[in-house]
Amino acid sequence: MTTLDQQCRAALNRPAEQQALEFELQWYSWGDLRSVADAVEGLLAQAGVKEGQTVAFAPRNRPWMVAAELGMVAAGYTVNMVYAFQSAAGIARDVGKAGAMAVVAGEDDFSPELLAMVAEQGLAAIALTPTGAHFVTGAERSTAKPSAIAPDGPHLLVHTSGTTGAPKSVGFSFDTIAKYVVGQNVSQAASTAAVDESTPPVLLTFPLGNISGIYGLFPTVLSGKRGVLLDRFSLDLWRDFVRRYQPPMPVLPPAAISMVLDADIPPEELSCIKMIMTGAAPLD
Repeated sequence: MTTLDQQCRAALNRPAEQQALEFELQWYSWGDLRSVADAVEGLLAQAGVKEGQTVAFAPRNRPWMVAAELGMVAAGYTVNMVYAFQSAAGIARDVGKAGAMAVVAGEDDFSPELLAMVAEQGLAAIALTPTGAHFVTGAERSTAKPSAIAPDGPHLLVHTSGTTGAPKSVGFSFDTIAKYVVGQNVSQAASTAAVDESTPPVLLTFPLGNISGIYGLFPTVLSGKRGVLLDRFSLDLWRDFVRRYQPPMPVLPPAAISMVLDADIPPEELSCIKMIMTGAAPLD
């Protein structure tokens, strides 16, 4: 089995013209993603962040955020996910708890609160754009206390849901993700998989910063499948996806299934669907 970082590198090295992800009806190619990933990797190296050290990452569901994540994993950084769908103060608080050397986020997420945390902890700060990445002025070099490097290699850290208390950060080694999230079949094919543009893409609606997002993203992009990114689930956008791509087996959480049923959609509009994958909550 190839390692997770090797699989991410292989994906980023796919032919530049091949479609990777659609967002807001625009397709982004593997060349587009590789350009952003290379920029992030280069800036982290310039900032003095070493392989295995921790980078705080506040991703939203955007192709350039996926590119940054793949690039950081390919370079062997530990990535501490910060939930981006919260207040500016919440993002800053979680970045402050990450034990990171640097923070990567969208340009618009560098709020006064986050900038204050960057200055307080001496973090390097990298702002993502649709076409690249750049340092936040004054945060070009990390002066933070060096983060610990896990003996079993780099990790992805995500927050629990908090259903039994305050959300807690839980780490998954790259080996664990490669084995149990990506899976052996995907792993074996990852280095040679070609993007099949005749197969319906996978709809990705779960936030990239939580475990559901990781479960959706990595098997999709590493197996050579295309993805359609939504900021969050929307019934209208889901119906548009079904009309345009005719997916035979979409993934919907129980709450979304209820929304589909309550919408009284004409059966012929859903005739392509043979099976729905679901989970995470009871479904009658």
